[in-house]
Amino acid sequence: MDHSSTNKDLSTSTKAEVDADKSTSDHSFETAIPTITHRSITRLVEMGIIKYVITQNVDGLHRRSGLLRSKHAILHGCIFTEKCEVCGEEYFRKFDVGGVSLQKT
Repeated sequence: MDHSSTNKDLSTSTKAEVDADKSTSDHSFETAIPTITHRSITRLVEMGIIKYVITQNVDGLHRRSGLLRSKHAILHGCIFTEKCEVCGEEYFRKFDVGGVSLQKT
């Protein structure tokens, strides 16, 4: 939610107010797109300037920016990634697979 047009000090917002703002937001991880920063990091990896990326983001934007899975670690998991328990193959989905971390397939 854009608060730039209000005079409200967000640091004094109650949890209920913050939760209400989140519930009315039209933003979702599924519609998020990589920023210039995500794309720049990917390009630097492709150029060999950066060897490996470590992220704590769960949004899959590094992967969506074209960064190869073999070139980055996802510390807290990715809500779009499932992993087969049998073969270990990871599957990157276009939808939230239901949580933060690798999900069983």
